[in-house]
Amino acid sequence: MVRGVDCAADWSRVVKRHLFAELLEPLGVDRACKNASRLSRLPGHYRKEKGAWQRVLYLAPDGKAVAA
Repeated sequence: MVRGVDCAADWSRVVKRHLFAELLEPLGVDRACKNASRLSRLPGHYRKEKGAWQRVLYLAPDGKAVAA
């Protein structure tokens, strides 16, 4: 018997709960940006349409959100 894959549950568990809640939100990442297309903007992702790797431009040294 083949077991199905529940991508929505995995997305919630791995991306929303671990990546965002535990790692990115404490650094001040916008909490509304949890969809897959926005993850392509994380550093280390190759942006095919731009022909370049996504880079970190700035990290707040104190881990708080950066005011615009």
